[in-house]
Amino acid sequence: MRLSALLTETLIFVPGVLWFASLWFLSPTSWVERHSWILLVLIHPTLLIIDHGHFQYNSAMLGFALLAFAAFINRRYTLGSLFFCLSLTFKQMALFYALPVFFFLLGKCIQLGWKQGFALLVKLGATVVLTFAACILSVAQTWEDVVQVFVRVFPIQRGLYEDKVANFWCALSVGIKLRNLFTLLDLVKLSIAVTLLAVLPSGLLLLWRPDRRAFIYALLNSSLGFFLFSFQVHEKSILLPALPAALLLMDDPIAASWFMNVAMFSMFPLLKRDGLVLAYIAIVGIWNLLNPALARKSHWALRLAVLASFASMVSWHLGESLMPPPARYPDLFVVLNVLISAAHFVLFLAYFNLQQWWSSPPIMPLSPRSPRTSFFGSLPSLSANPPKSKVE
Repeated sequence: MRLSALLTETLIFVPGVLWFASLWFLSPTSWVERHSWILLVLIHPTLLIIDHGHFQYNSAMLGFALLAFAAFINRRYTLGSLFFCLSLTFKQMALFYALPVFFFLLGKCIQLGWKQGFALLVKLGATVVLTFAACILSVAQTWEDVVQVFVRVFPIQRGLYEDKVANFWCALSVGIKLRNLFTLLDLVKLSIAVTLLAVLPSGLLLLWRPDRRAFIYALLNSSLGFFLFSFQVHEKSILLPALPAALLLMDDPIAASWFMNVAMFSMFPLLKRDGLVLAYIAIVGIWNLLNPALARKSHWALRLAVLASFASMVSWHLGESLMPPPARYPDLFVVLNVLISAAHFVLFLAYFNLQQWWSSPPIMPLSPRSPRTSFFGSLPSLSANPPKSKVE
């Protein structure tokens, strides 16, 4: 059966990676950069260890999503909507991307003007309705089956979060027991409100400026915001923000690479339960050896921050492996992992939102001598201009 996971990745995820790369890296001089990026994404550590160690089929969901993103960048909006619906129907976690996809497509409809924009909106709506209807009716034989589909999509009865996940609510519950203070319905309302507060600014900025690079940052901001603040999140949900982070490995290399390492660290308790410690060490080590981003020159303050971050994670690993937890606190190291990871993710969310603002096209065009920049280094200009393609 493990061969089926590899086959799924080969047939769906790999074509998505190759198509996206062909659209994102446009300059003929970017051959080395493009193929380096392809290699790093194909050995994407979080996806690799979950699908082939924990044994799941997330590569299908992420592959369809990546095909959708590539289609949107290529202005094939109807085809992209089809792929995104397939991603959603394969696994509902793709809802983490739904808001930026909606705002990006609505922004493109507005850009096209009343006549063309409305026609595109109707085509997109019809594509979504027909695709969802075909997928749901193929497995749901009765109305009760249809209802159960939505019950599974929104598992409210399972609680605010799953086990010890590195999100805001689990970290907050270390000091404040939310389940003792609020009813289940109140927690649902609270998580919805906080999640929308976290992700709507990014979505509205994308609606105002639906640029392709801003779209990738918005995908990262939305999925990370949902991971941190939404209701009923699992450790594996970090795969959702890890994909757009991987897409930015050449555009924002230090931040994206740093994020990928923290994402792997946040899943370690889950991976340890599955007996994947050796695989974790090997994958993290090999991926970082092949990705020199964190070793490149940068500002001393950034180097100090990265060093402190990795020191905290390495210290945690040493403590967890060498010292047994106190009998009174058997989950001490798991909770510390949650606190370290969640603190990183909150800071990353703030940073990536700022980056989306910086990378969005300005109202007035930039001078040719004024390239967009990143806090952590210059953003390459080779993928700045969208490919010319007929709108579908």
